[in-house]
Amino acid sequence: MPFIGESYTVFYNSKGRTSGLTDVKVNIKEPDNNNLGPFDMDELIDSYGSGIYGHTFTPDKLGEYLFTITSDSKNDKQIKTDFITEKPLTATNLTDRYTGVGI
Repeated sequence: MPFIGESYTVFYNSKGRTSGLTDVKVNIKEPDNNNLGPFDMDELIDSYGSGIYGHTFTPDKLGEYLFTITSDSKNDKQIKTDFITEKPLTATNLTDRYTGVGI
Protein backbone atom coordinates (compact mmCIF):
# COMPACT_ATOMS: atom_id res chain seq x y z
CA MET A 1 0.00 0.00 0.00
CA PRO A 2 1.43 3.42 -0.93
CA PHE A 3 1.92 5.97 1.83
CA ILE A 4 2.07 9.75 1.85
CA GLY A 5 5.61 11.11 1.92
CA GLU A 6 7.21 7.90 0.62
CA SER A 7 8.56 7.17 -2.85
CA TYR A 8 5.98 5.69 -5.21
CA THR A 9 6.66 4.26 -8.68
CA VAL A 10 4.03 4.08 -11.40
CA PHE A 11 4.76 1.41 -14.03
CA TYR A 12 3.93 1.03 -17.72
CA ASN A 13 4.23 -2.17 -19.78
CA SER A 14 4.60 -1.06 -23.39
CA LYS A 15 2.69 -2.76 -26.19
CA GLY A 16 4.68 -5.81 -27.26
CA ARG A 17 7.11 -5.08 -24.39
CA THR A 18 8.94 -2.72 -26.76
CA SER A 19 12.32 -1.58 -25.51
CA GLY A 20 13.98 1.76 -26.26
CA LEU A 21 10.92 4.02 -26.33
CA THR A 22 11.71 7.68 -25.69
CA ASP A 23 8.18 9.07 -25.76
CA VAL A 24 6.60 7.40 -22.71
CA LYS A 25 5.06 10.12 -20.51
CA VAL A 26 2.94 10.17 -17.37
CA ASN A 27 0.59 12.90 -16.18
CA ILE A 28 -0.46 12.78 -12.53
CA LYS A 29 -3.72 14.17 -11.19
CA GLU A 30 -3.63 14.68 -7.44
CA PRO A 31 -6.66 14.19 -5.15
CA ASP A 32 -7.35 17.97 -5.23
CA ASN A 33 -7.39 17.87 -9.09
CA ASN A 34 -4.00 19.58 -9.35
CA ASN A 35 -2.16 18.29 -12.46
CA LEU A 36 1.53 17.35 -12.39
CA GLY A 37 3.62 16.59 -15.46
CA PRO A 38 4.04 15.38 -18.05
CA PHE A 39 7.05 13.45 -16.79
CA ASP A 40 9.30 11.18 -18.84
CA MET A 41 9.18 7.53 -17.84
CA ASP A 42 12.47 5.62 -17.80
CA GLU A 43 12.90 2.07 -19.01
CA LEU A 44 13.65 -0.32 -16.14
CA ILE A 45 15.73 -2.88 -18.03
CA ASP A 46 18.01 -4.08 -15.24
CA SER A 47 15.26 -4.95 -12.77
CA TYR A 48 12.26 -5.97 -14.84
CA GLY A 49 13.32 -6.92 -18.36
CA SER A 50 12.67 -4.94 -21.51
CA GLY A 51 9.64 -2.82 -22.31
CA ILE A 52 8.74 -1.82 -18.75
CA TYR A 53 8.93 1.84 -17.83
CA GLY A 54 8.58 3.67 -14.53
CA HIS A 55 8.38 7.09 -12.93
CA THR A 56 9.00 7.64 -9.22
CA PHE A 57 7.62 10.56 -7.24
CA THR A 58 6.69 11.31 -3.62
CA PRO A 59 2.98 11.98 -3.06
CA ASP A 60 2.26 14.72 -0.56
CA LYS A 61 -1.55 14.53 -0.44
CA LEU A 62 -3.92 11.89 0.89
CA GLY A 63 -6.46 10.39 -1.49
CA GLU A 64 -6.82 8.94 -4.97
CA TYR A 65 -4.24 9.74 -7.64
CA LEU A 66 -4.94 9.31 -11.37
CA PHE A 67 -2.05 8.41 -13.70
CA THR A 68 -2.42 8.89 -17.46
CA ILE A 69 0.41 7.20 -19.34
CA THR A 70 0.96 7.71 -23.07
CA SER A 71 3.28 6.56 -25.81
CA ASP A 72 2.62 8.27 -29.15
CA SER A 73 4.90 5.91 -31.09
CA LYS A 74 2.94 2.88 -29.81
CA ASN A 75 -0.41 4.72 -30.11
CA ASP A 76 -1.07 3.70 -26.52
CA LYS A 77 -2.78 5.32 -23.53
CA GLN A 78 -3.25 3.71 -20.12
CA ILE A 79 -5.07 5.12 -17.11
CA LYS A 80 -4.31 3.86 -13.62
CA THR A 81 -5.36 4.92 -10.14
CA ASP A 82 -4.01 4.35 -6.67
CA PHE A 83 -5.02 5.51 -3.22
CA ILE A 84 -2.35 7.16 -1.08
CA THR A 85 -2.90 6.83 2.65
CA GLU A 86 -1.13 7.57 5.92
CA LYS A 87 1.21 5.03 7.45
CA PRO A 88 -0.52 2.94 10.08
CA LEU A 89 0.49 3.71 13.63
CA THR A 90 3.12 1.47 15.18
CA ALA A 91 4.69 1.68 18.59
CA THR A 92 7.74 3.37 17.06
CA ASN A 93 6.03 6.06 14.99
CA LEU A 94 3.45 6.69 17.74
CA THR A 95 6.32 7.35 20.17
CA ASP A 96 8.02 9.55 17.53
CA ARG A 97 4.82 11.55 17.12
CA TYR A 98 4.74 12.41 20.83
CA THR A 99 8.46 12.83 21.46
CA GLY A 100 9.46 14.48 18.20
CA VAL A 101 12.17 11.86 17.60
CA GLY A 102 12.49 10.71 13.99
CA ILE A 103 10.15 13.38 12.64
